Amino acid sequence: MGEDTRRRVLDIAEEAGYRPNRLARGLRRARTGLIGVVVPGIEGQFYARVLEGIEKALQDVDHRVLLTVSRGEQEHELVESLLDMQVDGLIVASEDDGPEFYETLLARGVPLVFIDREVPGLHADLVATDHFAGGALLGEHLRERGFRKPAFLSMTDRPRPIGCIEDRWCGFRSVYRNASLLHHPFMGSVKRYLRERPDAPKPETFSELCLAALRGALEPFQGFPFDAVFAQYDHFALAMIHFLRSHGIRVPEEVGVVGFDDHDFTEYAEPSLTTIRQPLLEIGL
Repeated sequence: MGEDTRRRVLDIAEEAGYRPNRLARGLRRARTGLIGVVVPGIEGQFYARVLEGIEKALQDVDHRVLLTVSRGEQEHELVESLLDMQVDGLIVASEDDGPEFYETLLARGVPLVFIDREVPGLHADLVATDHFAGGALLGEHLRERGFRKPAFLSMTDRPRPIGCIEDRWCGFRSVYRNASLLHHPFMGSVKRYLRERPDAPKPETFSELCLAALRGALEPFQGFPFDAVFAQYDHFALAMIHFLRSHGIRVPEEVGVVGFDDHDFTEYAEPSLTTIRQPLLEIGL
């Protein structure tokens, strides 16, 4: 096609408001320009900021995000549905306990990158914070301030902590060999608290859920047997501070509390919270 003809065609297309069909063009090129992204949730700051970084990076190379939220369930089905939509690759924050499903995808040649957490036993590309180093840094921080009986607080509904949380625990244990692991079922603790207090208001936010979970898990203790707590997330750290102070325990004079993520809301914590900042935008980039 000559240059003059090409320009006339483009002028007519512009006047008519024509827009190229990206999907049709993708079928011809065997590429859609879509990247499937699977995350457990988007309620908080963490994945919202990571997704901002992913979107920016993909826009720079003329690709777009196709997002789905697993909420800890149906992860495999959602991944397969994205592949059915002919995405060019996948970015996944997985909650899978084993490598078999993703090993099959890698064997099929599916481009696949994991964010924030690795799948146990799977050798694949991963973009994440060094959770082990972060846990060790917080352990050193507490030890330097004289705390001797620490605990690591993990509250999930899984038999064991997910990969990134386990790495934080292992990093913490590399400093404190005597550290205790407080692993409580999150929703089970919430239900216990509400069952024992039928007149208590129902939690409406994640922060209120965290506080209810802590009360359900820790109030059976006779006294608080630890002098420091490393909470797996900032939400739990702030809930822990609230819980301790409501029981007359001074923070940090009697019990030190640290968290992980450095969410924006921690800026308003009283007393101030020591936490590890994750470079969320950069993880997405």
